[in-house]
Amino acid sequence: MVYVFYSNLLPEWYNEELAKHPNNLTQNDQLDIARKIQNLIKNNKMDTPEFENVANELFLPKKNYAAAYVMKNRFSVVPVLDQVLRGTEGLYKAILTFNPEISDCLDAYAAFPIRNGIREAFLDYRKGLSASRTTLATAVKFRKHWKYQNKINKQEMPIEYVAKDFGVSTWVAERYMRLLNYREISSSQQLSDDDVRTIEDSLVDENLLEEVDKRRLKDLIYEVKRLRSDVLNDNEQEAINLRFGLEGNEEHTLDQAKVKMGISHERVRQLEAQALKKLRLECLKNGISLAY
Repeated sequence: MVYVFYSNLLPEWYNEELAKHPNNLTQNDQLDIARKIQNLIKNNKMDTPEFENVANELFLPKKNYAAAYVMKNRFSVVPVLDQVLRGTEGLYKAILTFNPEISDCLDAYAAFPIRNGIREAFLDYRKGLSASRTTLATAVKFRKHWKYQNKINKQEMPIEYVAKDFGVSTWVAERYMRLLNYREISSSQQLSDDDVRTIEDSLVDENLLEEVDKRRLKDLIYEVKRLRSDVLNDNEQEAINLRFGLEGNEEHTLDQAKVKMGISHERVRQLEAQALKKLRLECLKNGISLAY
């Protein structure tokens, strides 16, 4: 019997993907493929093309089963595709651990991991709704960092690479992106009803000066200090002067700046970040543009 699952609640591209691999496997076919998978795992061949091909013989057709199972057991408030994708991850885990010598029904064995995937999608959705402003702001910053990496590398960078560069695990990075999808957060969202700053304004963006004309930075600091003389303290002023060559036109590295100031590498970075954040906020309050 050939079975293809279809749902109007799923995007058309996913329905087409399911249709490409109809579930036409008999129970004996599934058991035979499962035995091949277990033999390859025992022989440490999981990283080989042979293993991928054999696993897909079972996984791709059974995605129809996973989708159907999710649709019967899904949470109505959570995006359907997210639940299907997480349920499908559970299916794949089940295929890797299914032992045909112990059980003769993959569907029954896979039901629990698929259900776990649905539950994980629900928990992620709930976390997204209750995430703190700090977490959301960090998620926005991660997304901006990813876009920046794509720009400088002139290609779409994998999330694993960007997560490592950002200093978080791949799992945390993926959660950031799910939070943004669930909450539809943008960097222009206000921090609160009584705070006019946006999430973007609250971030210390290490790439901020990529968006600023460095030739204008000295003039901007002058304009801001003219409006409010105490906007930067002496240490912040010195750090930004050294790092961006505002005096003498010689930019200093963090190591050079720390020697000049007699403080740690990390403290220079903190002072620089604080100075940029204060300047940006003052510019925002007074209608001074940081753009080119």
